[in-house]
Amino acid sequence: MLKAWQALKLPEAELLLVGANQFPKSWLTPYQNIIRHVRSVPHSTLNIYYSAANVFVFPSLVEGFGLVLLEAMACGIPVITTPNTAGPDILTDGVEGFIVPIRDIETLQEKLEWCYCHPQELAEMGRAARQKAEQLNWGVYRHKLVDRVQNLFFS
Repeated sequence: MLKAWQALKLPEAELLLVGANQFPKSWLTPYQNIIRHVRSVPHSTLNIYYSAANVFVFPSLVEGFGLVLLEAMACGIPVITTPNTAGPDILTDGVEGFIVPIRDIETLQEKLEWCYCHPQELAEMGRAARQKAEQLNWGVYRHKLVDRVQNLFFS
């Protein structure tokens, strides 16, 4: 992500990293002039950061189910993520955001640049992301789980 952002040099665009830096302290040093890092914040305030964003990028190498994806989508923010997250299970590539291969700097850069150059289409993606998130709430999950269990045991 950082290398892709560094190569883009998008005018008047900001990369904001939110969360604890669990890497060596010097890890962010080469990028300190092109990013803003906000250390860990209370979960209850994350919506402020999501809602201020144009796109949420979660280029995880390994993540069982990145709840942050649904949180961003619920705030109307399209996401860019990898197939190693819940992305393929909850979003359609090109509709609510993008799914990019892990460690593929060029593809990530291409998608970030597309987001920057297509603000209206990006806003439409954000609306689609919000609609998808509304369909994937805990109530819907519980209902589907109950239906599945009943079908398994009572069919």
